[in-house]
Amino acid sequence: MTVRVFDVGTLGGASSAIWDVTAGGIAVGEAETATGLVRAVTWTRSAGMTEIPVAVGAKTRALGINEAGQVAGTIQMGEEATEAFVYDAAGEFEVLGPVDENSDRWVVGPSEDGWVAWSGHAFKRDRGVVAIPVLSGGHYVRPMAVSENGFVAGEAD
Repeated sequence: MTVRVFDVGTLGGASSAIWDVTAGGIAVGEAETATGLVRAVTWTRSAGMTEIPVAVGAKTRALGINEAGQVAGTIQMGEEATEAFVYDAAGEFEVLGPVDENSDRWVVGPSEDGWVAWSGHAFKRDRGVVAIPVLSGGHYVRPMAVSENGFVAGEAD
């Protein structure tokens, strides 16, 4: 097996980061623009880096992608709370709700069947937002992974 490393570039700014990649080589992450704004991006060897076209002027990060091209990430408009979002190859974009910015993983997924989880919630287009209950006497739920069929693993108190 050969391991390859690629310089994915930026959107004119100083840095970029890739957070997930499909088996087919589509990567998602974030890149800084020339003005310092962080934007969600996709990257492939053939097309290079492309900004995900959601909410002009917002700080966005793409944190996960599935084989169908559905992307999960975060969006922050100005000083507003950071929220989870889902975006798909058809251009459908949906803001899901506030994330716990103290969590190691703000948003997890999407699973291959489209589940996304964040800050005590899970979402799938045909199911909508579903609350993840806290444990008896607990205070929070922080998803760390989501599988097909909506199984969520993480930490709770």
